[in-house]
Amino acid sequence: MIENSFDIPIDVALLPYKIVKAGHLNCIYEAGNLRYIKCGDTEIVRMIYGAVRNENWETIAPEITEEIIEAEEDNFCISYTALYNTAEIKYTAKFIIEGKADSSISVIMKGLALSDFKKNRIGLCVLHPLIENKGKELQIVKPAGDRHTAVFPELIAPHQPFKEIQQMQWQPATTLYARIRFSGDIFETEDQRNWSDSSFKTYSTPLHLPFPALVKAGETMVQRIVLTVTGNINQPAEKLKQKKIPAGKAASSKMGYCMPDGQTMLTDEQVKFFKENRFHHYRVEIYLYKNYWQQQLQNAVTDAIKLNTKLELILFFENKYDEQLQLFLQQIKSSTQYIYAVLLLDRKQVVTPPELMQKGYTLIKAACPFIKVGYGTDAYFAALNRNPPGSLPHNFVSFSLMPQAHASDTRTILENLESLPDIIQTIQSFTQKDIHISPVSIGRRINPDAVAEEDYLVADTDPRTGTAFAAAWKLFCTQGLEKAASITFF
Repeated sequence: MIENSFDIPIDVALLPYKIVKAGHLNCIYEAGNLRYIKCGDTEIVRMIYGAVRNENWETIAPEITEEIIEAEEDNFCISYTALYNTAEIKYTAKFIIEGKADSSISVIMKGLALSDFKKNRIGLCVLHPLIENKGKELQIVKPAGDRHTAVFPELIAPHQPFKEIQQMQWQPATTLYARIRFSGDIFETEDQRNWSDSSFKTYSTPLHLPFPALVKAGETMVQRIVLTVTGNINQPAEKLKQKKIPAGKAASSKMGYCMPDGQTMLTDEQVKFFKENRFHHYRVEIYLYKNYWQQQLQNAVTDAIKLNTKLELILFFENKYDEQLQLFLQQIKSSTQYIYAVLLLDRKQVVTPPELMQKGYTLIKAACPFIKVGYGTDAYFAALNRNPPGSLPHNFVSFSLMPQAHASDTRTILENLESLPDIIQTIQSFTQKDIHISPVSIGRRINPDAVAEEDYLVADTDPRTGTAFAAAWKLFCTQGLEKAASITFF
């Protein structure tokens, strides 16, 4: 996976890289990270990198200095200093990455805090590819020396499938054996498909420990990861290629669009644009705990009439469910024909509370039986996967999708298309109702992990949004999500 072979036009910048070799292993070095570590045609590790994440789970991009790259035919040594510098965080780390002729790679991260700050995670991470690992066994050695056999999950694991890891060993191919040893902290593995990433991630500092944690100026850390590959490693190394996402049939999902961010009504120019692009519904968020929600709803109905379409309403409640439901039903009496679906959410909870779902479904279906009533989240799939609807009444489940929860580079966005069919398959394992994905955005629109409410909305607009790359990415999303009943684009 180096150059683009997704048949997606790349009219956006890709980061420069260098191919390096360690014995029979090939990989690329890009912006401080090792990517696509392969033996012949078999991908062993998707990426090894260092991460500093603040109290909002935002990944801090480092400035790389003092970079030295020494690469020979079958070995390499790379060193650099990374400075993580924001208004809240001042942190530096020295990295030493060595690839040896015996087909082993080691990565060392030596960190130093230059200020006091709060962090959720600091340390090395390993990404494991999906296709080579799903459903396969691995051996895990715990820090105390205990060994046990585990399995990379087929369906998306809602919580960490592997914990307390000092070493893991697995077979990426029939005659290949891979082993990773970890030191400097306790490591565990999560299923990153919960956030639409196409990988399993092994990282340090277990999530059962309290976070955010205070880091004091002068505090140091040292972590090391060693990857060794043995077995039939004499197969010829081939040029690394990006995995293709197979072109699927045109999706039959109902397609919708969102109200543009920060607007209360569409302009005439926007109405003209939307009408020229055929779509099924128009997504509008209604905050029933705010004083202006009735006008907001009336504006949405007016826009729906102009667009000759129906509304997907995302209803945010707060505490007084009965009162707010009755006011909502009274307000829509004369405009129910313009409403296609409603998603019931509480502004302070990550998924629909059972009480709200039960009351909302009963009251709305009694008054308007043709309106679909949904359960779900405005956040990532992880929230839905960890809190499925169970026996609660619902017509559909809903979650939002964005490929940049952990990294924002273009190659990662391409990779993450691989996870989409697995998300659909996992949902079908816990409900047979319709699946709504609302909204889908290439850039980050919210941060559901933000500590402060004012940091929940993200004002940044991804510069790739209006590119041919983004348009093609959207098309591949519809193919990967083709079994969804409804897809709404941001």
